Amino acid sequence: MIPLQLRQNTVFSGAIWGLVIPLVGVALLMIIDESIVDVNILLPNNAVYTGQKTRTLYLLAICLNLIPFQIYRNKKMDKALRGISFPTMFYAALWFFYFASSIM
Repeated sequence: MIPLQLRQNTVFSGAIWGLVIPLVGVALLMIIDESIVDVNILLPNNAVYTGQKTRTLYLLAICLNLIPFQIYRNKKMDKALRGISFPTMFYAALWFFYFASSIM
């Protein structure tokens, strides 16, 4: 059950969700990616799947914040929506600065 504090329309509850969801998401995405690599799936060009780059997994984890973002938007919970945007921007900036050399 989700604690009552995290279901409220507060900046704090949105910020908590914004911090937690990408962390859990990256862990799950890495587990799934490693599981697929262990199975040795063949791709259409007969190459073996070697996994995604960590850069891509981290970006997908940040994008998982779009799910609660949309839920808050549909419920018109503007304060929580604002709260979830701060950690998302922080994670996006951190991702960009960490992987800037491989992007540019």
